[in-house]
Amino acid sequence: MSLMRGTLAVCALGLLVCPSIAEAQDDSSKPPFYEADRESKADKKKTGLSGSLTSSSFFFSESGSNDGAAIPIESASPTDRVFTDLRLQLAAKHISGGKFDFKLDFRGRKQIERCKGRIRSDALPIGTCEAAQSGTFGGDELHLREAHLRYRMRDYDVKVGRQVVPQVASVRFDGVQVEQHKGKTWKYMGFAGLYPRRGSRDLRTDYNVQNKVMDPTAPKRLLPVVAGASGSYRRERIYGSIGVAGILPRGDEIATGLAERNRIFLTSNGYWQQSDKTDIYHFIVFDVAGNQDAAVSNLSIGASHRPTTATRLFARINRVDTETLNVHAQQRLDPLDPMASALVQNNWYVSRVAQESGELGGTASFKQNRFALSASGTLRRRPEIALVQTDETILLLPLAQALDIQLQLVDRESYKDFRIGASVTRSAGFGDELVMGEDSKNLDRSKSTLGSLELSRDLADNKGEFEVNLSYLKSNDQRQQLNCGPGQANFLECFGTSEATSISAGGVIFYRPKRNWFAMGMLNVASQKLVTADAAGTQLPQPSVLMLTAFARLGYRF
Repeated sequence: MSLMRGTLAVCALGLLVCPSIAEAQDDSSKPPFYEADRESKADKKKTGLSGSLTSSSFFFSESGSNDGAAIPIESASPTDRVFTDLRLQLAAKHISGGKFDFKLDFRGRKQIERCKGRIRSDALPIGTCEAAQSGTFGGDELHLREAHLRYRMRDYDVKVGRQVVPQVASVRFDGVQVEQHKGKTWKYMGFAGLYPRRGSRDLRTDYNVQNKVMDPTAPKRLLPVVAGASGSYRRERIYGSIGVAGILPRGDEIATGLAERNRIFLTSNGYWQQSDKTDIYHFIVFDVAGNQDAAVSNLSIGASHRPTTATRLFARINRVDTETLNVHAQQRLDPLDPMASALVQNNWYVSRVAQESGELGGTASFKQNRFALSASGTLRRRPEIALVQTDETILLLPLAQALDIQLQLVDRESYKDFRIGASVTRSAGFGDELVMGEDSKNLDRSKSTLGSLELSRDLADNKGEFEVNLSYLKSNDQRQQLNCGPGQANFLECFGTSEATSISAGGVIFYRPKRNWFAMGMLNVASQKLVTADAAGTQLPQPSVLMLTAFARLGYRF
């Protein structure tokens, strides 16, 4: 997307905020919606303590067979994914009746590595287990999301510590933030500090260790900095915020093994309850400099309209590019080769590619709101990509699109007070360019149909709820009969040679034994069968895979 197109997008988005702000300013008779949350003077004279403690555990395992193969490489994953974590969220307001507040959000995760002793690859011996089970970088986690102290003044608030700034694309940083309150509706904010590694969920990897081989003079740890500011407006029916931030990595991209660059970006987000029937919202991140071309890297615009109490219509547009994926993928794969010139190195760099989608849908209730019928359609697209090959020739991947259609019917008051829902989703390529009589612009390179059935009911006088579900998935790759050999033409035409079928069944239970306690459990079993085609087009059934997933959570709120 060119700079002009990106600028027009920002300006158009501003039109959603500015008229609504003007309307809200004229609506001075209504109090701010947050006024009801104000504390009494008596409450402010003592420490207000609140928070929650949550324990979560997860297990996933696959089992299969090698179907009598000479080399025992099984169809299922050789590694079970098992972890348990404990999360503490704590908020202390007006500590000891003073002007200090404190907020903490900390989580510790322990992974339990279970390798079944199968061959992971030809280069690894039997019994070798290479499992990266947890987080972006694998291993156990000590994740500090927030930990900051706030000092309240009449017109200003000062925060010190680790913070998340929702007004500026939820930037996370370690530093200082100053907020100025202008009356009951306006707020201005500025912040500056150190910028932890994006994607890191562990204190030990928040600041990257430098590569001393590439740069012997570099400090031990990389300490990027970030600074930004925003202004926001809030009333009962309207919220709008505009912000700017700049990131300085303070290290060479090759030496640090990061995909971060000097970056400046603008943000805008907000909502407008235009009437009791219509809501409009938006969120945008616009890269001004630092990530190749200026472009909208993240955009969401949506609207919801309720013409009657029994009907609802909605529309939304989304755009996300791979700028974040660049950061994540490079951490796990091979580092950048400083000797390479104009070569394609997909093992270390993901080109800046955007995926866009637009969705339209609606829901209608009837028979005194007992039944609800929903329908939606989503068009997803990926623009054309130009890849530079090792011989410096350019290979063009054409624009690709897919269309998803979903229908759902829900009976809210069925037999024995059960809530029953059934849905079907169809996904397929959407385009007009044909290769060998088939669509070559299929975004997912396959066609699939998903059907599901859900039954749920309340438990113990609405203290809990349970749900059981059954689903069936059928997927067909686009090029099942094509002999996919080497070469540019086949590279563009070979979209896969598999036919997959999956059946799954499971259940979820929620229960709140007391007001401050919450528990849930989930169990799901799925079977997957795969049929592939060889070079001659012969169909080869593969050993089926049985998948087991379990999750449990226990929480206490105080």
